[in-house]
Amino acid sequence: MMKMTQKNYEEFLKNGTAFSLDPSHLLIGWGARKWSATPLNGTDPDFYFPDFFLMINTPWFTQENWMIIAIDEFKALIPEIKESIQAEWRFKKQPFFESKFLELETKIKEGELTKAVPYLFLHTDKKMDVDAFQSKLFSLCNYIQRYEAFLYGLWNHEEGVLGATPEILFKSHQVNKEIINFETVACAGTYPSDKEHLLCHKLQLEHDIVIEGIKSSFNSLGAVISGPLKTATFASITHLMTTLDVTLFKALTFDQIVRALHPTPALGAYPKDKGMVFLEKYQMGIPRGRFGAPVGFMFNDYAHCFVAIRNIQWEKRGMQIGAGCGVCAGSALDSELNEIKLKLNAILNLLGIHLKNTIEAT
Repeated sequence: MMKMTQKNYEEFLKNGTAFSLDPSHLLIGWGARKWSATPLNGTDPDFYFPDFFLMINTPWFTQENWMIIAIDEFKALIPEIKESIQAEWRFKKQPFFESKFLELETKIKEGELTKAVPYLFLHTDKKMDVDAFQSKLFSLCNYIQRYEAFLYGLWNHEEGVLGATPEILFKSHQVNKEIINFETVACAGTYPSDKEHLLCHKLQLEHDIVIEGIKSSFNSLGAVISGPLKTATFASITHLMTTLDVTLFKALTFDQIVRALHPTPALGAYPKDKGMVFLEKYQMGIPRGRFGAPVGFMFNDYAHCFVAIRNIQWEKRGMQIGAGCGVCAGSALDSELNEIKLKLNAILNLLGIHLKNTIEAT
């Protein structure tokens, strides 16, 4: 395995891509990108970064340089930086969220929707700089070494996204341009890790809807086998998780599987068609960027696609961190706002961000 030089690392910081390849290695790229509508399926990794609504015509790219690097070796390249953010983080457009929550309640009572996931962002005018970026990158590397989460990121000198998600959209290691067997995960239902027995009816319902939504995506395409319900703890929060194994009747491409699955009810809505209408209108009020988008790569026999949550996004106007909540029958506004705050605090912690102000919904 080749060694990364300091010059390579500095170029990576300016224009890079990063993914968890396995529990102890990262797949990274840097240098010029060549964008395309479909993966090139050559000897280089194909990286995948569409928008949430899959409207980008060229979501795939290869990068001029790439390598596989051990996480510990990668961390050794990052200088020790003790970031101190003296900035105010504030909620954006909470009244819009509240009005949409009430709209969702009505749609659920009338049977139009069973579940949807509205979201809120914390925003700061502070810009992302090299020191802040490296501090977050180091913190995320530590995080994925402790928890079963997957690092991902894409950035240039103007904008970017960086995070560590617990949610797999799908993963396969039997790939020959097309995929016939893969694993997906229903990840929905969140509660504080210090509340051991908080599996209430609402959380179970929320989780079951996600499983139902995933299965319905493949009714005519393949057979889906559900594993047992498990809990996965990530520092301060715990998720309900169920692994599902899918065997397709006919092999599909990476993009075709994304379009069949994304968004699952974990980050989208159910039923999917009517739910997407709601999400598109919600996006007009609070632009989501790449929050919840599918992101991934194809390389050798790997086809990994993750759900882009637990991240920070940035551009010239500042930085933002987002979190959503699953609204279904039995949801209450205050409880859902508290869930969003719980997730936002977890994201701040995994990024190593220390606020000078507390998170308060206003």
